[in-house]
Amino acid sequence: MRVILVNFVLAAVVVVGSTAPASAVIEFGSSGDYFEYVSDVGVSWSSAAAAAASLTYDGATGYLATPTSSAMNSFLYSNFNIAGIGFAGGWLGGEVFGSGLGGAGYWETGPLTGQQFSIGGSPYGTAYSNWGGIEPNNAPSAAYMNIGSLYAGISSGQWADAAGGVATAGDPVQGYIVEFSVVPEPSTWAMLLIGFAGLGVAAYRRAKTATARS
Repeated sequence: MRVILVNFVLAAVVVVGSTAPASAVIEFGSSGDYFEYVSDVGVSWSSAAAAAASLTYDGATGYLATPTSSAMNSFLYSNFNIAGIGFAGGWLGGEVFGSGLGGAGYWETGPLTGQQFSIGGSPYGTAYSNWGGIEPNNAPSAAYMNIGSLYAGISSGQWADAAGGVATAGDPVQGYIVEFSVVPEPSTWAMLLIGFAGLGVAAYRRAKTATARS
């Protein structure tokens, strides 16, 4: 969106590749999807995407977050909102292609790279999107979540887009949200398989007993 604000200073911060600290990473339920918010005022989408990809957590490489449900989106906002700062953005992994108003939104980071999630301001097919106000309206652009307060029809937790993936006074991006898709360790898989096998044996024995009694 393009809105003129005064006295807004963009300060670029260099992010060095590193392993994400465990204390900063939180899991969405027991999904294996972990998230972290990185504060970096004025960072561009491309720089944020590169920085996210330089982070690792529990063996998983990071990428800009791709919220695929209302529950996940609400989880991200509730954990990473910036209280008392007004309108503020946190980059997500989506880009919008087309021109001006509308455009087609695609995830461009992580396992969902290349999947379309919106057309104009509406979800594409059964995909999830959460655009606010008249967003997206700056295609070609990049998506960010409003992690601040209501502004120009964009409620807290809703998405907006910034032209060219660049933070400006009208698109005051304060940082980015990183996602890690953690695959269970082989030992964990083994325990799960043993558990499933045990359930199968128990079910078979119950069925056999019931047949014998009849």
